[in-house]
Amino acid sequence: MMSIWFSTRSMTLALGVFLLAPTFAQARPDAMPGMNLGAMCYLKQGDAEPKEFHLTDEERKSGPFKNYDPTENQNLAAKQSIASLTKLLTSHWAVMALGPEYRFKTTVYMIRAGEVGHCNLHIKGDMDPYMGREMMTRIFTQLKPALAKKGCLFVERFSYDENFQVYLNVFKHQTDQSLSWIDPAYIFNPKSNHEGISDFIKIRSGLDGNLDNVVPVKSSDFADYLRKTPATAWTVLSRPLHMMLRDINKFSFNYPPNVLFEKLGGREGYKKFIKARLKLDDETDLYNGSGYPMKINDEKKYNKVTCNAIVRVLNDMSLGLKNYKGTREFQLADIMATGGAGETYSTFRKLYMAGTFENTLVAKTGSADNTITFAGMLSTSEGELYFAVLTAPKDGKSNASRLNIRSLVEILSQRYELKKFDYTQAGDMLPFDTYSELVEEQIAIPRLADYRMR
Repeated sequence: MMSIWFSTRSMTLALGVFLLAPTFAQARPDAMPGMNLGAMCYLKQGDAEPKEFHLTDEERKSGPFKNYDPTENQNLAAKQSIASLTKLLTSHWAVMALGPEYRFKTTVYMIRAGEVGHCNLHIKGDMDPYMGREMMTRIFTQLKPALAKKGCLFVERFSYDENFQVYLNVFKHQTDQSLSWIDPAYIFNPKSNHEGISDFIKIRSGLDGNLDNVVPVKSSDFADYLRKTPATAWTVLSRPLHMMLRDINKFSFNYPPNVLFEKLGGREGYKKFIKARLKLDDETDLYNGSGYPMKINDEKKYNKVTCNAIVRVLNDMSLGLKNYKGTREFQLADIMATGGAGETYSTFRKLYMAGTFENTLVAKTGSADNTITFAGMLSTSEGELYFAVLTAPKDGKSNASRLNIRSLVEILSQRYELKKFDYTQAGDMLPFDTYSELVEEQIAIPRLADYRMR
């Protein structure tokens, strides 16, 4: 869930001048209370264990917490609700399992039907989390002339497998941030997926044929069928994973990370991964990849993780990106939003747009029922500093929690000499690039050409 200031534009504008204050210490002291700090911890690059963050006496005297010390009574080892910080754990899993340059591969199969000029089509998906109207349009614009060249002018049957996930409005979140508050379960389910695919095929695909006959087919059944039936195949590649992860963490839209989480193995798969990778299976409990609370038997289930686990995951993800051997070098800024005014949009931009944080901070917000969280990395002359802040607002004062968190992060940053990392803003992710061209693939010709699709 993305963190926003208020639901109304007028309230946001009213706070605009205050947010441009050069130092947080200028904020009114009576604005500081309003949260319970579950935990704040940090891990300096090269250190073995995270440390609990506490204010010094001097920091209390000179800062906004003169009459209020939120850093007391923390529990670093307790699993706590983390809301959209979940997306960082999903990003970590994806980077380690797939690599930042991974591209999702969608394959379209053409099988000749009995009548001349007729064919059946099938799409094999790869759980591409950004398969939407834009990519579907690109695929079918190229597919129609490709089919014609193969002599297919009429589609008798259209099928797809369970890995072909489509949400037609998947890119709308870049202009309508309110989509980030939608329960992804309303979008990510077989019924909605089938409706989206069927509607597109009937109305926008440009194909001729029996387009009312769109059916789901299990991937295992189609694989068995394909071993016995001649087919022509075309593939198309998505944008690279690192761009998707940056979009996920920047806008905090909940649908894509949930799709990605399921592709990687879901709840049980994550337990195995995090145990093998960092031995943190006892400190993490994830139900999905976004952090949006799941309803199970009419009970809300929240992703809960220790502060210790979050900073260790950030550390490991940073090292994994730097050690990746590919076409270019990677860093956390390639998959997370950055501080400063240069970022076109992020869920924390208004709070951290001061020059102090420009190319010295990468971070992610979290917001859910009675939970406000923040985590990321500060770049210092002593190396990267990973931190996490987990809070529960008092009396629904979520904005007070965000202000408190910014103050704590600013105090932490003042303990070190910040050092800018080299990064140029990449802008928003586009739906496709030059790699997203429909390319014909050679597939083996089966022995039993007379096998009929059931």
